[in-house]
Amino acid sequence: ILARKGPKLYMRDIFSVTVNSITTAKEQKLYLDGADAALMKGKRILIVDDVISTGESLRALEALVEKAGGIICGRMAILAEGDAKDRDDIIFLEPRDKHNKSVYQNLGWLYRRLVVPRIIDRCRQIITVSNFEKENIISKLGLPDTKVTMIYNGYNEWFKPVVDKRGVVEKYIADKDYFFFLGNTDPKKNSERTILAYAKYLSESEVGRRLLVADLKRNEIDEILRRNGLVEISDKIVSSGYIANKDLPYIYSKAFAFLYTSLRESFGIPLLEGMACGTAVITSNTSSMPEIAGHDAALVSPDNIEEMAAMMLKMERDENFRRETIEKGLRRVEMFSWKKTAGQLLDVYTHYSYS
Repeated sequence: ILARKGPKLYMRDIFSVTVNSITTAKEQKLYLDGADAALMKGKRILIVDDVISTGESLRALEALVEKAGGIICGRMAILAEGDAKDRDDIIFLEPRDKHNKSVYQNLGWLYRRLVVPRIIDRCRQIITVSNFEKENIISKLGLPDTKVTMIYNGYNEWFKPVVDKRGVVEKYIADKDYFFFLGNTDPKKNSERTILAYAKYLSESEVGRRLLVADLKRNEIDEILRRNGLVEISDKIVSSGYIANKDLPYIYSKAFAFLYTSLRESFGIPLLEGMACGTAVITSNTSSMPEIAGHDAALVSPDNIEEMAAMMLKMERDENFRRETIEKGLRRVEMFSWKKTAGQLLDVYTHYSYS
């Protein structure tokens, strides 16, 4: 993160950036290919994550980085001067049934709740990533259908079935296969119910595969187990911490099944990643997830612990069902690509640039 101070990225913060803040692509181990690799070869790159910027301050930042012989890589939302607003969800306008312990996420929620409704009238078009979210935006903000465009996300091309010849997975878990779950402390990720469903699975399984949990700290997992009287299964749950993006295809490919059992998602790129790696995906039947997964993943109610556990057991006991889920998922992801996303996004910008 370059700078984050309330609702603005201040000019003095931009000009305080030094050459020391700029690193090479090699140091960052970025995924580059084709035209991107040619463009960035030998360049110095400023990695910017989720900077909220005005058009004026963004131009100042670009000029500074260009002077240093580099380019910017990262996500930016230009709120003050752009013709289109790219917003993947409006969770911040919905009531929250649990307190999120993340200060970063809470501040982001508050900031968006205050700012976005005030800039909507200045947007010529709003772009979102699923029909579920399009309808939500129209309903919550009282907008006409024509002001909101839906463009699906894609997934990165290195997510595909891979054979782990270098022992990548062993850095995280030693088992030959396992259930894989991406969780964190955000209540919408449904970490506690998913862990309870896994405990239910363990109590009935003849195999007892372990659960690999990413992005949820060991002490947070242990607290869930302690609170629910399940400390005895602690050694069956492996906390990997952060998994490097370049390692994820190996993690997905070796997993017995991938659990993506959120209460709510606006799109769910990990769904595509898991399917693309030839992993059987168990996901929720709520919000955008059935739209993105179609009938090509195993759908469950994310607030029903018994139902989630039963689907894990079905995957384990019915190999034909699991293989069919994998094959349908591999076909499903052919619908999605960043190239398709970029083309549709360019069409929107072109239309509003000349109208």
